Amino acid sequence: MNQQSKTPGVVNWLGYLAITFALLLPVAVLTVRAGSWQEGLLLYALSCLGCSILVLLAVVLLVLPRFAPWRSGLAWRASLALPGTLLLLIVFSSRGDYPPIHDITTDFQDPLTFTQAEQQRGASANSLEIDKDATAQQQTAYPDLQTLRSTLSIDAAFDRALQVASDMGWEVYHQDRNAGVIEAVDTTS
Repeated sequence: MNQQSKTPGVVNWLGYLAITFALLLPVAVLTVRAGSWQEGLLLYALSCLGCSILVLLAVVLLVLPRFAPWRSGLAWRASLALPGTLLLLIVFSSRGDYPPIHDITTDFQDPLTFTQAEQQRGASANSLEIDKDATAQQQTAYPDLQTLRSTLSIDAAFDRALQVASDMGWEVYHQDRNAGVIEAVDTTS
């Protein structure tokens, strides 16, 4: 067998790993959708990072004269890792000036206290405690966000809020008309 015709192991392994990392992307999304969001985000991050490393490795191998006979195979294998690499670039480029906070309030003097959210979310979810640093970041990032004042009666406003939550596809997991409390969740992709 001609030594030139045998594909080097590094080229083959680049392809195997690219396929593995590419397949991990939908697995990560399904894991998040199944409720294991921390594990799913970890899989997503590892997959995107792995794809990026493979693309960089492929670029290095493409410029090395030793791998010239396998450039088309390298390019094809690297293209399998491009979606994960592009997703990573999109995440880093679209971060913008928004603070890394997960909870927003419209009333800084008397913030909402959740009654059922902790049981709904589980112990491993983000804390529901009001963080003074996050509140300051929110005020800077969203200065126009404020409590909505309404002339509707309490019952009419409660019904309207339930309708809006339903129309937006939110899952209402707790409602107490007497206390004027609605707790709902919406999961984004």
